[in-house]
Amino acid sequence: MHFVSVQITFERAVQKCYGEATNSKRPTTSQAADRLRNRHGHDWTVERLRRAVHQMVREKLAEKKLLARSPRRAPEDHLMKLVAAIAIADPDLSLRDIAAQLDQMGERPVRGGKKWQPSSVRDLLDEAHRFGLIRR
Repeated sequence: MHFVSVQITFERAVQKCYGEATNSKRPTTSQAADRLRNRHGHDWTVERLRRAVHQMVREKLAEKKLLARSPRRAPEDHLMKLVAAIAIADPDLSLRDIAAQLDQMGERPVRGGKKWQPSSVRDLLDEAHRFGLIRR
């Protein structure tokens, strides 16, 4: 769940509930937001944000689709192609050798570690095989 999309949807829901124009009887968007969230001055956590969104959906201030999982990101195919090219260029290289070569090239690991792990290289090689870039 992306915080920005939740915040925008939250503001739209409050405006929909209380109307676009505000007068002295209707609370402003920020006043309504303060009522629904963070009453005790706590910082937002993922769990508190989830609870607030669930409460907004229950009170029909937000759409139910906010509770659905966000779609997966498209795979980063640059690294898959690079690993496949290294494997094709020298089929005798081990997973550790390919990982060392990626480290030497300055490529960042997929999950943000400091060094490439052989298992990450294997996953990319498996993905390249599924896409038909390499044969086993």
